[in-house]
Amino acid sequence: MSYHRLFASFDENDEIIFTDTDTKHLLKVLNFQIGKKVEVVVNKELYLAEIISVSPSLKAKAVEKINFDPELTSFVRLIYSIPKGDKLDLVVQKATELGVSEIVLLNSERCIAKITKEKKDKKLKRLNEIAKNAAEQSHRLIIPSIELVLDNINELSLYKENNFNYIAYEKEFSSKNNVLIDDLENLNDKIINVLVGPEGGFSEKEVEIANSFNFKNISLGKRILRSETAAIALLSLFNFYLN
Repeated sequence: MSYHRLFASFDENDEIIFTDTDTKHLLKVLNFQIGKKVEVVVNKELYLAEIISVSPSLKAKAVEKINFDPELTSFVRLIYSIPKGDKLDLVVQKATELGVSEIVLLNSERCIAKITKEKKDKKLKRLNEIAKNAAEQSHRLIIPSIELVLDNINELSLYKENNFNYIAYEKEFSSKNNVLIDDLENLNDKIINVLVGPEGGFSEKEVEIANSFNFKNISLGKRILRSETAAIALLSLFNFYLN
């Protein structure tokens, strides 16, 4: 039987409490009553819980701990140049479904839309809510973190010590260049950083800078993919090998 899944927390009495938003959804939209069961994730652990109170507050108690881990065997970080329109919402949603651990946003040179310091908090709050909803829908145990916005490509220096950094580069295609294929079987229990550019891609200077920070150029094939397609395609590949 499939149950609705939510992220929640324990109170001082080891009773499960929900956020205000989730409480409204369960009571007003789904019409939950005492005795109804729901899956809850608390501190990366999964429980089957039963509603024990709907007034004055919604609470549940854990009735069974479920031992099931759907997470990838490696930490996958998507570093994504901010696209125009609502494409970012789509990528956050799909990246979450595909098991990404963290999403870092990048104001790269050819970004048409940029996240300014003034809009950062509001934008990140909305994106984190999208990630939470996607994590619940896809039955994950964690919600990917979306907290960091890099102002330019030089800030990739944060990740230069990692050995598994990749940049999707449309000019890289070569049948002799199989960097990612050679690495795939060695990626378990690693930190993987995946860099994807905006509409128009990265400038050659940006690629050079990324390379200097240990990011290896990889190809996704002979066709030019849209920014959001490239991100989803690449994460799907990691999801397949690490799931």
